[in-house]
Amino acid sequence: MKNLAILLMSIVVLSLVFGGIGCSNGGQQPIPTPTPAASLGPEQVIQAYLEAYESKDAEGVAKYFTADQRDEILADAERINADIDKIVFLNLETNLVSESESEATVQANYDWEVTASGQTDSGHDREIIDLIKESNRWVVKTVTVIESTQNQDASDKFQTDNEVAQLATLAFYADLHGGWKDINGDDNPNDATSFDDNVWGRSRNDTEPGNYYPTSIALYSRHILTLSTSIFDAMNHDNYLVVGSGGHAATDTEIQAHAIWMGLLVNAAGSGTQYSGSLDRDWVSALQSDTGLYLMNILKSSMAGDSYNGGPEPGGSYCWVVGKNGTVLGAYKGPDGYWYAGFNGNYP
Repeated sequence: MKNLAILLMSIVVLSLVFGGIGCSNGGQQPIPTPTPAASLGPEQVIQAYLEAYESKDAEGVAKYFTADQRDEILADAERINADIDKIVFLNLETNLVSESESEATVQANYDWEVTASGQTDSGHDREIIDLIKESNRWVVKTVTVIESTQNQDASDKFQTDNEVAQLATLAFYADLHGGWKDINGDDNPNDATSFDDNVWGRSRNDTEPGNYYPTSIALYSRHILTLSTSIFDAMNHDNYLVVGSGGHAATDTEIQAHAIWMGLLVNAAGSGTQYSGSLDRDWVSALQSDTGLYLMNILKSSMAGDSYNGGPEPGGSYCWVVGKNGTVLGAYKGPDGYWYAGFNGNYP
C-alpha cells in the first residue's frame, strides 16, 4: 500500500462495519494534538497526519505528504470522510529508526477504531514510514504496512458463511432437481449476457431432472469463473481477481449469472406461483415436490436483490457465486470496480 489513505480505504469501502472516533476503549487515550507543523520532527509528523484523519481534515492530511502525492492523498482522504462517521487512533507508539539531515525512518504502531453506518470495528497496524525534507520540513514519502489486523470476529463470520455456502451448494447439487429452465435456449458459457432469461420453479415437464447448481446457469459445465494467479486486490493481498470468459476480469453480468439464488437453499416447497417460473432469488423452490432445506436463513453477508443472491435489503458485502468445478466464492467489488474473492475486512 502506498500510503495510509489507501490503507484506510481498505477498511471502509463497500458495506462498512467499523469502530468509532471518540469512543472510550478501556481508558485508552486518543493521540494528542501535535505542535505547529513548522516545528514537527519525524515522529511528530506521524502524530499530526493521524490527528488530521481523526478531525476529518483531508487537506490537513495531505499537507504532511510529499508534494507529488498531495492530490492523490487529498482525494483518498475525502473519500474516507464521505464513507465513515468517525475514526480514532489509539495507543500510538513511534520509534525513530534512523535520521539524517534530509531523510528519516520511523516505525509506528497504533490501534484504530472506525464507525460507519452505525456499526463498529477495530484493529491494529504496524508500519515503516519513510520521510524526507521538503522546504525544510519533514513530510511522508512512503508508508509500508508490515502488519495489519482487523476484527477477528468479522473474519470468522465470513469464513463460517463461506463454509456454509459451499456445503449447502454441494448438497443442493447432489440432489436431483427439476424446475430450472433456460427459457430462450440461448445460454453461451462465453457470453454471460445470455443467462438473463433463466428461471427456477418450472414444472417437471420443462426440463429433465438432474444435478444442477442453484444459479441461473445451473449446468455444471457452464460455470466458468476462476481466480487469477497473479492479480490481487491492492488493499487485500490474499484476495485474487475473479476471472470470467476469455481470461478477462469478471463482469457484473458474469457475477450475476453465477450468483447463488439463496432462496433455493433456504425454502423447502412453499407457496403458489413460485413454481410456475420465477426470477425471484429469495423465495423460490426448485419444484413443488422438492422438499430440500439446506439453510435456515439467507446468509447475512449475501448481496441483496434478484441480480445477486436475493438477500434482504440493504444486503451484505459479498456475492456468493459458483465458479468452475463447483467452487463457491465470496466475491466483492473493490473500489477499482473489479471483483475479488475473499474477506475484504467487512462483515456483513
